[in-house]
Amino acid sequence: MPLTEEQQAEVQAEVQRIAGGIRDEARTQGARDRETEISAYLAAEAEAQRLAGLEGEEKLKGELAAAETARVAAEASAARERLTVKIERRLTAAGVGAGIADDEDGAKAEAALARAVRMVDLPADADDAAIAAEIAKLRDEVPALFSTTGDGSTPPPGIPPAKQKKSTGGKTAAERAAERFASTQTPLAKSA
Repeated sequence: MPLTEEQQAEVQAEVQRIAGGIRDEARTQGARDRETEISAYLAAEAEAQRLAGLEGEEKLKGELAAAETARVAAEASAARERLTVKIERRLTAAGVGAGIADDEDGAKAEAALARAVRMVDLPADADDAAIAAEIAKLRDEVPALFSTTGDGSTPPPGIPPAKQKKSTGGKTAAERAAERFASTQTPLAKSA
């Protein structure tokens, strides 16, 4: 039974409310990530300024502490990147962006995937079960992101379908090689 205009407006308003909440959550997570990176940078800068005034052994201790801080920041960044890659793989397998009509470079599908990744809010040490649960929750909240053919039968976004190989006339590689070899031999080489 078709919906009335009033019901359609209510459904549309609810979809907008949910999408707005998801966008707000994604912005909050992005702000937290940027804040962590900025804090690490500022701490490293403050340590560098403090080291400029030290001598000998104290300077070496300070440099060691600065290196440790940089290492911790790099590990956190790497963990976040690994999580993002896991989420992208899971979303791609779930069909995000697969049903989008696109140009050859896959820009629209990639943009849809990037938006969906930002909507998944997980800590950097999240396991596969947490990722799957968050993606299932996202599928329930915004089903329009997911293609109905997300069963793995469609290639990931951005990868063009394989090109057809040209026919070689039915000859095998060995036959073609024998023809080339026979045509490059000189009359003396053939008679010997």
